[in-house]
Amino acid sequence: MAENILLVMPYSTFFILFLAIILALATSLIQRKFVDFEEVKKFRDKMNELREEMFEARKKGDKKALAKLQKKQMQLMRESGKVMGQQTKVSLFTMFPFLILFWILYGFFGDTAVAFSPIPIPYGTIEGTKLTFWLWYFLVAMAVNLPITRLLKTQLY
Repeated sequence: MAENILLVMPYSTFFILFLAIILALATSLIQRKFVDFEEVKKFRDKMNELREEMFEARKKGDKKALAKLQKKQMQLMRESGKVMGQQTKVSLFTMFPFLILFWILYGFFGDTAVAFSPIPIPYGTIEGTKLTFWLWYFLVAMAVNLPITRLLKTQLY
């Protein structure tokens, strides 16, 4: 009976919404634990400053300054490994469990309609307005991820 109730709207709709919120919270909390956001911000600020300096050097035609800035850029790129490594670890740590869960849920829901769309959507729907699991999950994940990352201050960009 519990399996059947999750295949019926609105239960399936709310279940997938709840799942998207839980997964976004879990990912953000893992990022918060393993990524040094101050270090990421400092690195991005350095890169932006360097880009501006290189733009000015190109604009002025100062080849000597540009060569010096390019050397500095190479050094920063070598240092970026630590910052990028933190983000990559979190991505790998969360990606595989997410893919396994998604595969299991897709097997459970299949091509069953789990939500309605007020407007016709050409792909991922049944009859244009009934959303399948993967499309509904994608839409709600996009909608909940930004507020959660801002709330937990784990936005990487």
